[in-house]
Amino acid sequence: MLRLLLVLSLSTGICASVHAQNYEQLWNVCKGDTQDEQTLRSCSAVISSGQVRGKGLALALINRGVVYDHMGQHDRAIQDFDQAIKLVPDLSLAFLNRGAAYLHKGAFDEAIRNFDEALKSERHFLAFFNRGMAYFYKGQYERAIRDYDQALTLNPGSAEALTYRGIALQQNGRYDRAIKDYDRAIQLAPNNAQAFANRGSAYLVSGQPDRAIEDFDRSIELVPANPRAFSDRGAAYLVKKQYERAIKDFDQSITLAPNVAIGFNNRGTAYSRGGQYDRAIEDFDRAIALDPTNVAAMTNRGIAYLKANRLDAAIAAFDSAYRFNRRNTPALFGRGVAKRGKGDMAGGDADIAAAKAMTPGVQEFMESEGVTP
Repeated sequence: MLRLLLVLSLSTGICASVHAQNYEQLWNVCKGDTQDEQTLRSCSAVISSGQVRGKGLALALINRGVVYDHMGQHDRAIQDFDQAIKLVPDLSLAFLNRGAAYLHKGAFDEAIRNFDEALKSERHFLAFFNRGMAYFYKGQYERAIRDYDQALTLNPGSAEALTYRGIALQQNGRYDRAIKDYDRAIQLAPNNAQAFANRGSAYLVSGQPDRAIEDFDRSIELVPANPRAFSDRGAAYLVKKQYERAIKDFDQSITLAPNVAIGFNNRGTAYSRGGQYDRAIEDFDRAIALDPTNVAAMTNRGIAYLKANRLDAAIAAFDSAYRFNRRNTPALFGRGVAKRGKGDMAGGDADIAAAKAMTPGVQEFMESEGVTP
């Protein structure tokens, strides 16, 4: 979860007036923790009163901007932060919150520039954490990890920073370190379903499906309506070749998220590995209908056709998958096997050789899917 900083400002710069009590009430609402229409109206009243200026006006603008950002009105929030910075150019809170608004808007480079400015005057946990989030969403995981490290130096008890650092470590294949971060996050927040799901995912990709299933079980206990946890637990059962149990979990994932292609692709894989090729093909068709660019489902559909000895359909499916991604060596390899099955030995051998030249381990992968030359 991305976080904003709501400024707990004092009424700096408010001029004395006969309505001092009224303005004090407005300030109390404006600087409070609630981010709703009443807070917005109170901040706007303070700003438009003409009785607040300088840093006080800047703080009121920041508080209103935080509310706008919380409401999803990121551009209006940025306008308020812009005005605050014009009034007080070295106010780090304005840069920090403007960076958060750009982050929520998906303008990650602008967000990073603002967090850089905020950090020039203050080493703030949220500046490091949110800049780490911007790098995370840009796929720059090492830079994200460095910022999470700094954030955790300032706040070692942040389960959120530990969780995201764990995800970034996992993305870079550093599973043992990721698991340690998830361990610590779970110690700090033992009812955090997402931390259990993330640790389960790390266990799964590091070849520990039983421990993964234990974590997915716990995640589902905490949040029974999470489709990802069912999908991931199904993947763990798939690794264990317990196809019926995998299918049950994928069923539940599809029930919870019926318009998400990955659920159908995963269930189709379980059907295919279990020898139920027609049902597998139906699921791959559904996945492709939901996401016409889903190369994995196209490739898996080709594998199901091939294992069902429907060679023409297999070639067509692999052709589609290969056209979308010319580095898709499983599709190229599978097409070669299908061609050989139809008697085109030269064409099949050429496809297989080209696939192996690009990815030396492709044959072992396809053999694990039940496809041999």
